Amino acid sequence: MPMVRIDPALEMHYLIDDYTDPWRDAETVLMLHGNAESGAVWFGWVPHLARRFRVVRPDMRGFGASTPMPRDFPWTLDVIIDDSWGARPLRPRSASCGRSRPPTSRRTCRASPARRSSSRPRPARWARWSRPGRGRR
Repeated sequence: MPMVRIDPALEMHYLIDDYTDPWRDAETVLMLHGNAESGAVWFGWVPHLARRFRVVRPDMRGFGASTPMPRDFPWTLDVIIDDSWGARPLRPRSASCGRSRPPTSRRTCRASPARRSSSRPRPARWARWSRPGRGRR
């Protein structure tokens, strides 16, 4: 089980799915799950993304196999961002909250993880939202 110590109070579990060509410098897609979920919720997207991108699926602070947090922990978007991506440019994807952080990421979009066996990812729709200037209404 891959773990990384983010700070003295947090050991974060993560999965990396990377089926890109080893001679190509692949971009990284960070898949952030919603509340009361884990990185496993994004498993249905791996076949659609991991051939082109390095897919990182962390269990965010307090969820999945990551360190539980105390009840009075000050949850903020900045804490989640600091935990998850540091200074490396990524293509973040999130469920439940989509917010752009231009200095840190090239683009941000919202996508829904597959929730049931009857639901399935829709890569064409997701791709439309992942292109700059596309998918806006």
